[in-house]
Amino acid sequence: MAESTAERIEKLHRRMPTKAHGDRLRYLQGCKCFRCKLANADYQWNRRRAIQRGEGNPDVSAEAARLHLLYLAREGVGLRAVAKAADLNRKTVQLVRNRGRGLIRKKTADAILGVSRHAALANAAVDGRRTLARIARLVHHGWTRKAIAFSIGKHTPALQVGRVYQRAASGKVAKRNHDAIRALYVQEFGSAVIPSANNLLILARLSSGKALISKIVG
Repeated sequence: MAESTAERIEKLHRRMPTKAHGDRLRYLQGCKCFRCKLANADYQWNRRRAIQRGEGNPDVSAEAARLHLLYLAREGVGLRAVAKAADLNRKTVQLVRNRGRGLIRKKTADAILGVSRHAALANAAVDGRRTLARIARLVHHGWTRKAIAFSIGKHTPALQVGRVYQRAASGKVAKRNHDAIRALYVQEFGSAVIPSANNLLILARLSSGKALISKIVG
């Protein structure tokens, strides 16, 4: 069974230099004299009152945060990106995802749950199917891959867009390329909406000559 946050903190406190009697840290280090027990009782009472006022930071189940991390991973948001967006230590996020912690502080859970799928770092690999579909439609409407490349800031057009297209067709593309193609698509068509799968299949065949049936979905 995973140890609670309080248990981990208690272990850390036992490694600290000995505190004076009447200090809660001395109580956590093992002293059970009247003054130390009183200091701990005061702390617990104040903490319960803070929780009742909605100001506390109690232990909560880590399961919701873990499921959210799994969802973010499917969307291309890795541990490093989550840790950065949530202002948490990467190791903490990893332990939550891998069931290393059954209980976590409420603020930690809220920070993780507050991270959206848009938090992926620029070089993170995200689902490339929409990028593939958008490139296909742009080409079908007269855009050359060279023009697309210049528009999204590539320095070696033919090679770079070819690689973006190939990576998208294989299922993954860098988030920076995904975002750049999406912005260009919105500029051209006024919306990020992609036509139905059947239409996209036709567009993909016209633009690349490949039957990417399983890759083109909404």
